[in-house]
Amino acid sequence: MAKTYPTLPAGPVICPNCTESGNPIEMERDNLDVDYLAEQAPERGTEFQSYRCPDCEYVAVFRVR
Repeated sequence: MAKTYPTLPAGPVICPNCTESGNPIEMERDNLDVDYLAEQAPERGTEFQSYRCPDCEYVAVFRVR
């Protein structure tokens, strides 16, 4: 079963972990291994972007439309 990824939000990407603890932190664009992202593509032509929280190091991967 393929993993599904949420689409990239239009606004800032906020860390869900930090938000739960009452400290919403804006995540920064990350350079997750391009080969890893290519392997995760459910169909040809799908692009991904990853974001990392500068506070807790949480990484989120989004599908780009």
